Amino acid sequence: MKLSKKLLIPAVLIGIMAIGTVYGAFLTYKAYVEIYGYKYPLGQVEIETKQLPDIEGLEAREDYVGEIRVYTYSDNAQLVLQLLQVSHIVTNFRCFTVKVCLPLDLVFVVDLTGSMIPYIEPAKAKLIELMWLIRSMHKCDVQVGVVGFKDYPDETIVCPLTDDLMAVQHFIEGLTAHTGAGIPQSHYLGFETALKVFQAKPSWYTHDNVAVFVGDSEPGVGDVFEFAPGGPTQTSLMALEEHGIKVHAVLCGPDELPESLIYRWYAHYTGGHFCLGPDRMIPVVTSNPTWIVKLTAVTQFDSFQLPLNTSDPTMKEDYYRFEIYVDFFAKAIPWHEWFTVELAAHLEKAEPKPPRPPPEFGAEPPPIGITLRISPIRVTVGEAVTLSWIIESPPEVIPLEMRLSVEKVTEILLYTGTTFPDDFTGTKTWKTTLPLTTWTARVEYDYTYLGDPYLAVAEGTFEVVD
Repeated sequence: MKLSKKLLIPAVLIGIMAIGTVYGAFLTYKAYVEIYGYKYPLGQVEIETKQLPDIEGLEAREDYVGEIRVYTYSDNAQLVLQLLQVSHIVTNFRCFTVKVCLPLDLVFVVDLTGSMIPYIEPAKAKLIELMWLIRSMHKCDVQVGVVGFKDYPDETIVCPLTDDLMAVQHFIEGLTAHTGAGIPQSHYLGFETALKVFQAKPSWYTHDNVAVFVGDSEPGVGDVFEFAPGGPTQTSLMALEEHGIKVHAVLCGPDELPESLIYRWYAHYTGGHFCLGPDRMIPVVTSNPTWIVKLTAVTQFDSFQLPLNTSDPTMKEDYYRFEIYVDFFAKAIPWHEWFTVELAAHLEKAEPKPPRPPPEFGAEPPPIGITLRISPIRVTVGEAVTLSWIIESPPEVIPLEMRLSVEKVTEILLYTGTTFPDDFTGTKTWKTTLPLTTWTARVEYDYTYLGDPYLAVAEGTFEVVD
């Protein structure tokens, strides 16, 4: 039932006089907001409440009291809820909390490449525990989905959003981490697929949408590091933020660069939280859940501002539905005492917030030229092979160490140099040993550029025969 402001306030006042325990909601809303002389249509807000049972003696309970419906023409509108006043004639009124929630869609995005093998089982256990805990915490409908990604698109697996949490648990239990070459992983595949999972559900934009990203390595495309403006990693993450999807980023493994900086940016950019390791996942993700708004009587005039998901205007498609609960602990003497609450709800349209820039990374180091010569390339066991190297290193890099080694079954270190420029060029003769097969010679050069460490490598082969 839709009530105008003029009709709603008298109706609430009459109800307070006629009944015992009443939750009174005084509704206000703005038809538009003016920014720099331009008026933007916003839509309207409706509040509908119902009577609470009388307070009799010592009472501690949580009751559903009504619903807030938001219609808006703007895809950047914000719902503002404010607890204006708590009036009560109750002895020992010890606590009072208003809880407001939206239906929640939650998607877990999990790296399933081989580097996750040490972390996948603890991560799966925590995701399952988190899923059931959120179901118990959340008053509105909860649906959960899962995206497992690897290096390439055809390796992505998906469990669509569903309220059958046992089916989701079975899907998570079946996740395995294996294969995958290289350290960088295709985070963008997880982000892009998660957005599709959210959007596959009708009226998804009227729900609260949260993603939990779990991985251990830096982002890339096809096993090559990638984190450039306009590239797939940043673009796919920004698309989630643009659609009002919060990302909690869980980094498995050590807190090292560049992973820690990038994962923190994922969370910061979307308004989520960063978590180091699966063990801290549950308290971090649930520490400030947007799907439960608490307005307490202790902090009257406190307000909560909730950005609505960017979407097609809901006035044409659907409306946001917030359910309202009251949690209180009080003692009434004599019986049938009452209290009222004034709750204001309106829409505002803020200016677009400036995008947060991604973290800065040092420039790509200048090319390092390493020449490795092997003579002869076919040698009888026991005879000598000569290995010569030339390292062309620009003056802006700082050399640290060069190493010369040969390897077949195990690596044999032939020479280590830390004196430059002499060790940029050198020759080493080595008497060959078994096995009779092809050996690999390697020159490794450690250096720093703009404070960041790098490694340059050159390899060559020779054959040991009878």
